[in-house]
Amino acid sequence: MSASILFTAALLGVAQAYTVISAPGPFMLKNIDSIVFPGQYDKSHLHCFFGSDAVTVNTKTSAELQKGCTNLENPNDLSVYWIPTPLAYYNLGEAPAEVAIPQNLKMVAGDAQAKTKAQLPAESKAEWFCEGGGGGALDANGFPSATCGTHLQQLLYFPSCVNEATSRRPTSPALMAPRTGAPRA
Repeated sequence: MSASILFTAALLGVAQAYTVISAPGPFMLKNIDSIVFPGQYDKSHLHCFFGSDAVTVNTKTSAELQKGCTNLENPNDLSVYWIPTPLAYYNLGEAPAEVAIPQNLKMVAGDAQAKTKAQLPAESKAEWFCEGGGGGALDANGFPSATCGTHLQQLLYFPSCVNEATSRRPTSPALMAPRTGAPRA
């Protein structure tokens, strides 16, 4: 066997596939999971659904999904994708809130223009971890390198302060530091 065939075979063993989908947002939020808890409404946590709107708690086949409409950029993609719904918590009681969440607040965690982890602002932080431990060491992107025994969780950290005049995040790095008595913007 030639060295190039062995090299190609070795690369195939470590290849990882991924799919990029583009949707304007989820078409529904529901406590269903037709793969893990088929037919059961009372077992699953809340999910955001993208793709074919024909998904139900009992969906079993592609043919069922192909009877629906898609909200994906690719009109031929009648698959359905779902993720655990991210939930936001504000001031979990660790300290009294200095100001209420302002009307029309606009805040982004991180930098939408960043192409690498190094381009993210220093105050940006996202963590992934396995609930209850496990998952092995974190890879270069911060994801567990092995399957979690229970649930994968994500934490996104937002600035602790807001510019009350503009209802936007402050632009000064000193005002975006993690909460340790952050000054008002």
